[in-house]
Amino acid sequence: HRPIENDGFALFFRRPGSPYGALDVSLRGLEPERSYRIRVFRDYQQDLEATLTGEQLQSLRMQIPDPGQSTLLRYELANKPAAPQ
Repeated sequence: HRPIENDGFALFFRRPGSPYGALDVSLRGLEPERSYRIRVFRDYQQDLEATLTGEQLQSLRMQIPDPGQSTLLRYELANKPAAPQ
């Protein structure tokens, strides 16, 4: 989390032998009442774009369907101009 910009990212990994396809995460340092634009990437491709509150991001279930896969979650304030990809 970058406090000055109020944005950041989280990277999640599922080990090759893991039987667990989801995990519950809590992103920290967010303002619960603010809205954040999130983008989720799997295998270098954007999989999802949504707007969630900081409160929702403090209690989030991340799905990682395939063993050995990783997922990147990027977030920023919803009213902030989109960052270049």
